[in-house]
Amino acid sequence: MALNHSNPKHIFSEKCINFLTRKTKSDPFDDTPFDANWSVPEYELDGRMSDASVYCCYKYRGCTSVMQLSDLGSHTKVCPNQPPAELDSKDVTGTSWYQTEFGLTNKMKSQFNHTIEVRNWEKKLRERADDGSVEKLCSSATQQIQTYRELLLKSVLYYEDGESPLDALHKAAVDYALAIKLKPKDPDLHFHLGVLLEEHYCAVVIHGVTKKSEEEGTDTLSSAEISGRNEEISAICRLHGIKGQVTLQQQLKALDMEYRQLKEQGQSAKAAYAQTLYNWKAQQAAKDGKVKAAHTDDQSYVDWALLKYMDALSLQPQNWQYNFHVGRLLLFQKKNNDALKYLQTALAQKPTEPSIRFYTGLVVLDRDDGLGPQTRYAVQYLQQGLEQLLTVLQSSDQNLPGQEASHLQALNTFSLLNIQLLKGIFRLGTFLFNPPAGLPEKTMPPEQVLHFAADLAARGLCQYPYRGAVSQDLEWLLLEAHFTLLDLLAKHASGMEEWVDKRCQSLSSLIKNSSIPVCEELRDMQRMVCQLRVEISPCSSNALYMLGLAQMADYDNETSADTAKQMIEDARFSFQASINMENKPIFGPPPIELSKQKWWHDWKSDENQKAHQKSQQQQQQQQSGAKGTAPPPPASARGGTARGRATGTRGSAATPQSGASKPTVSPRGIGASGKGNEVSRGARGRAAATSPSKTTASGKIAQTRGSEKSAGKDAKPTSDYTTDVAQGSRPSQIRPLMNRASFAYRLAMARALSRIDESSTEAQNYYNEVIKMAPEVHDAYIELANLLLKTNPLGAVEIYCKFPVKPIKEQTFDDAFITGEIVRLLMKFGKYDDSRLGPNLIAYGRVMGLAAIDTYINTLDQKLKTELLMTVYAGIHDKPMEDAELQAFFTFKHWI
Repeated sequence: MALNHSNPKHIFSEKCINFLTRKTKSDPFDDTPFDANWSVPEYELDGRMSDASVYCCYKYRGCTSVMQLSDLGSHTKVCPNQPPAELDSKDVTGTSWYQTEFGLTNKMKSQFNHTIEVRNWEKKLRERADDGSVEKLCSSATQQIQTYRELLLKSVLYYEDGESPLDALHKAAVDYALAIKLKPKDPDLHFHLGVLLEEHYCAVVIHGVTKKSEEEGTDTLSSAEISGRNEEISAICRLHGIKGQVTLQQQLKALDMEYRQLKEQGQSAKAAYAQTLYNWKAQQAAKDGKVKAAHTDDQSYVDWALLKYMDALSLQPQNWQYNFHVGRLLLFQKKNNDALKYLQTALAQKPTEPSIRFYTGLVVLDRDDGLGPQTRYAVQYLQQGLEQLLTVLQSSDQNLPGQEASHLQALNTFSLLNIQLLKGIFRLGTFLFNPPAGLPEKTMPPEQVLHFAADLAARGLCQYPYRGAVSQDLEWLLLEAHFTLLDLLAKHASGMEEWVDKRCQSLSSLIKNSSIPVCEELRDMQRMVCQLRVEISPCSSNALYMLGLAQMADYDNETSADTAKQMIEDARFSFQASINMENKPIFGPPPIELSKQKWWHDWKSDENQKAHQKSQQQQQQQQSGAKGTAPPPPASARGGTARGRATGTRGSAATPQSGASKPTVSPRGIGASGKGNEVSRGARGRAAATSPSKTTASGKIAQTRGSEKSAGKDAKPTSDYTTDVAQGSRPSQIRPLMNRASFAYRLAMARALSRIDESSTEAQNYYNEVIKMAPEVHDAYIELANLLLKTNPLGAVEIYCKFPVKPIKEQTFDDAFITGEIVRLLMKFGKYDDSRLGPNLIAYGRVMGLAAIDTYINTLDQKLKTELLMTVYAGIHDKPMEDAELQAFFTFKHWI
């Protein structure tokens, strides 16, 4: 779908835009607020995408067919080059490790010494009397599991005691525990109890199943009320000079300061509400502590599940399933060496199982001893697992989490909710840039694997029912996959700048709208992406604006005063440049404000040095040719630095420095880590991608783009990315030639100036410009009014009153904040006869309820403002003053 009134047209997948705008209903690219009809179907684009010619996604396996994108799905199901339905066991039995470990005897070696015992937690499961046979208990457990699945499909925030899916799981676990008591030597009973214990962890962490606690009772706030309270707390923090990413301690401190200030001013009603907010936030902190403690308890369920899997394995060592799940959970606990033994045993017992192959390959790739003789087998096993996942997605209904398969999540290894699986795919993609020798010819190119990783992570996020730790892992995976793909694209030769620009724009917007808590790694990623885009398009207002946002985020999180001062100055320069470039061509010399920034100066110096070195190399080549010596072969354009393209003007791009045999990025470049040619992994320790050689990264992007349904690019079928661009499929066809004016640039500029000086007249002027350009944007009124509160509080009322008032029935909680502030300030300064007080009291009371204005009503009653009170009550109840019920109430209150 396209975003209405966007220019140039901003087009998104419907599921993706709904996910990106789940918090703020505004354009992810330029922050324009959505109106009622913000989305427009793109039928013409859908048609062009369906008609686009693409290669088969099994081209890497030898398929040369070219078809329309709309026919790709049906073709893959009958493609003769598709992966075989049954894997060849010789891929395992023919390996050296298999022959060494298992080839000398048909009997698998015992891997461990384990003692079965009844542990304390298992004794607690046997809470009821043994009142049946094993068969009866197993049948009861099966029914409880079915109940669990049905309850899990319900969209419920909190479950009453006894009605939670966890209760059904607990009852099933009790049944199996009692069955084990009756038949302790049955390995299947131990295994099923382990599955239920692991499923408890999945229900809490993946699906977010929560019981309603006693202290919550029926006073659980709605999401809108929670959002409203958090907005009020943020405003109070800004009021007391606490800005940026505010910690919980800072929020409590600001609320305490607000409470004391209101008490000193005699505003007991507002002070009581500030105390309410303080107590609510403090209780929320206590609940967060309980959640962390509960999460620790949930982790113990994984430990218990592992023990039951090992109990089952000790009773039946030849069972591949038991070995596999023991190895899988050991890998989950990062005990890689132990996990490898069990996974290899399981693979030897069931060599054709793709899930065992995938996890075994993942352990081998992540082992601490680096590349080994098994690595090429590991790559093959990981690819076979990816192919199996794609086959599952094509052949079954895996559109909704929780409905993927008939079995439990703990057993569903090929699921979009299995973060371990998706991380393994990303790990495969990054590893393939420097693959070991001897890989089969039918190995996917790394770009295609990374595209699959990004696409699968996006699908998982859009379908994910619960926003928790796993959803953040999915977001990290999505960002890292796109960041790595951007790094690959940036290393191509000149001529790819506009593709890089589009990817930078999309990735920076994705980071900006991420729900991941702000951290140094995320800010570094945002800054590098934005700087790369500015280097390519230094005259783009939007690129400069996004860079300024990244610089201001760095300022908000910087502890050093001197460094912070430089950061906010750079942000101010970026915002000023974005405003100055409005209504001007995107092409041309960079604005003067860029030359004032240190990072830009360093980059230009680096580029000039590269140009000088290249000139010297060319002179040496010419001299060698004049002497009759054959000149060295030209350096490949592939694998060059990502910083070798954008010069002072948009039209002329610098050629990358020769010497492409060293495919490292500049120290400040995308993914620079200071460790050879590794892409930065940051503090989270995720898999690093090494820079591709000129043959590896020589242009699979267009092929991959055409072979995936999610790509949606209209391109001729070609295996070379640069050829695709040269043939005219460039984004410049839809890029504007002129920069558009935007309120967002001025709003950001005002924020930067107010951070430098809260009394800045210039900041107030920019806020007023925003109000004129976008009168529906709440932030401009709220932030400008906050600047005036200390010096001219009634002037803040004037600002709030400029907000275009909607009909009362259409007003939102954001509107209510503004009307509430008008009422608060007028009441605070005793302006009881102000004509603006009545209408805003009515609007505020209609949205927030009579309880929110109860203290104001009491104050007006004491001041004998009976006419105003009767008007307010009539307006809130939407009844005429002459209404019989209202007249009776007014008489009761002695207002008439």
